[in-house]
Amino acid sequence: MGAHIDPDELNRFTNRLEEYIQNVNDETDAFKRALSDVNETWNDEKYNEFEEVFTELERVVRAFTEQAEDEVPRLRRMEEDIRDYGSR
Repeated sequence: MGAHIDPDELNRFTNRLEEYIQNVNDETDAFKRALSDVNETWNDEKYNEFEEVFTELERVVRAFTEQAEDEVPRLRRMEEDIRDYGSR
């Protein structure tokens, strides 16, 4: 069974994915800086626990965004192929 994909919808999705990746990376970096800054005044066991949890979350988020970034060119090619096929 073949996929039925609207190339305009795929384009919107891919654009949104790129925007999401950028936002997640920017916000993760900003939060990491804020966490580092607050360590100057909040330096106890709970901070260390929170930092460990955040570090694990960051690892998972980075893995997702890297995989998603790898998907973008494939999605762009798919959109182009669909448009080419539709124009025949």
